[in-house]
Amino acid sequence: MSHSELPDLPGITAEPELRGGVTHRADTKRGSSSATIFASSFVVLMLAIVISGAFTVIGKDQLLVWVGAKSEQSKPDKTAIAIQELSAQLQLFSQSLDEIKQKQEVFTSSVDANSFAIDKTALRVTNIERFTSDLEKRIAEHKRAQQIQAAAQKKQVTQAKPKPAPVIPVVLVSIRNQAGTTLVSLRDGLDKSDLLMPGDAWRGWTLLEADPASKVARFNVNGQVQELRL
Repeated sequence: MSHSELPDLPGITAEPELRGGVTHRADTKRGSSSATIFASSFVVLMLAIVISGAFTVIGKDQLLVWVGAKSEQSKPDKTAIAIQELSAQLQLFSQSLDEIKQKQEVFTSSVDANSFAIDKTALRVTNIERFTSDLEKRIAEHKRAQQIQAAAQKKQVTQAKPKPAPVIPVVLVSIRNQAGTTLVSLRDGLDKSDLLMPGDAWRGWTLLEADPASKVARFNVNGQVQELRL
């Protein structure tokens, strides 16, 4: 059915001019829709670029927090972290200090023990020195006493030693043999001795032996042997 053959309906049939206006307005609306779609696409594209850049620059987590898709986490407090690190260092320092104190106590005990041993040794050395000094004094005094005693004894011996009596020259008067015993007699000037047996002494002359046959008599005079003949 051609356009000219369509029946005319009341209220629908329009004038040709009106149809042309409607067609023009429809084209105008179609152009406006295309422009709007293009503008919307451009805006969406720009938003996508901006959002992508924001993800890159700001960070995904922070961006999600801003848009409300993710709850904001509490940011770490730098001061609290520094305090925790300082507390840990102080704790380590305190432990090191305790170890040093323990070592110092051990060292102090060792030093005290060594000092006590040194003092004890020094006291012992002092006592030994005193004992040695006293012993040396006693030895010196003993030697001095011995010297004095020896000198006194020597002096006493010198004083007590009798001087040798002067030898008085005597003359052998007789030699006889009586009952198997040899007897002799001596004379000093006018004095005459009794009969002397071996061992008898008269005026420093001690008879040792006598021989009637040879008429010789031997005497000890001041430690020397002398002979007298008839």
